[in-house]
Amino acid sequence: KDPDVGPAKTYLAEALFQKRQYFEAANMFLDTHNAHPESRVGADNLLGLGLSLAGLNQREVACATYAEVLKQYPADAARLGKRLATEQAAARC
Repeated sequence: KDPDVGPAKTYLAEALFQKRQYFEAANMFLDTHNAHPESRVGADNLLGLGLSLAGLNQREVACATYAEVLKQYPADAARLGKRLATEQAAARC
């Protein structure tokens, strides 16, 4: 119930992503998002999930995930909007 559990798991998922362990990262991002959707890094989890899916060549699912980021977390548009648009373009969404 510690409020730092969600962000800590997000950092672990980001480390897995940086190591190009996309499958493990995707699972960690998804599990963390499902367990802590209201976490201050909720939008980051969905973005990370999309990036991991793109890394696994799951373009359509990555694009669907990117589309959900600002639907579920509109308050994060200023912070993540440009990055999200860049990743959507890279995935040819």
